[in-house]
Amino acid sequence: DIVICGQQASDWDNAHVPLGISEMLGIGCLSEARSIDLGDGTVTVASSRSDGYEVFEAPLPCLITVNNEIGQPRYPTLRGIMQASRKTPETWTLNDLDLSEADVSPALTLSELFIPASDRQCEIIEGEDEADSGRLLALKLREEKII
Repeated sequence: DIVICGQQASDWDNAHVPLGISEMLGIGCLSEARSIDLGDGTVTVASSRSDGYEVFEAPLPCLITVNNEIGQPRYPTLRGIMQASRKTPETWTLNDLDLSEADVSPALTLSELFIPASDRQCEIIEGEDEADSGRLLALKLREEKII
C-alpha cells in the first residue's frame, strides 16, 4: 500500500526518481515526510517546509519520500543478521512487472555536461581589521561606480 523512497537519488539531485515511480504506478506522491501515520485506508504525513511543516492526508496506495527527520536508524541484531544471511532476496524482472524496456528507458538524454567558462575575477580585500576592510571595500565599489 505504501512505497517509501529517499528524498533524492543519483538523479543529479533533482528528486525525479520518486515522482517517476509514482507516475508509473499511477499512485499519489507525498514528499519530504518527517512523520507517517497510517489510518483506515489513508496515510497522514507531516512534510518539512522551510518555515516549519505541513500535514497532508492521502488515500492508499501512495508513494512517500522521506527526509533525514523521519527517525533513527534501527541496527540489526546478530540474530537478525544471521537470519537474513539465510534468506534469498526476491527479484522481479521487467516481465514480472509487465513492463517493457521502453517503459524504463530515460525520457531525456544527456547530450553534454560541462562547467561553463567564467570571466569573473575574485579580489580579496584585506585591511588591518574589519572596519578597515569595510572602508577599503566601499572605496573599491565607488571606484568601480557600483555605489
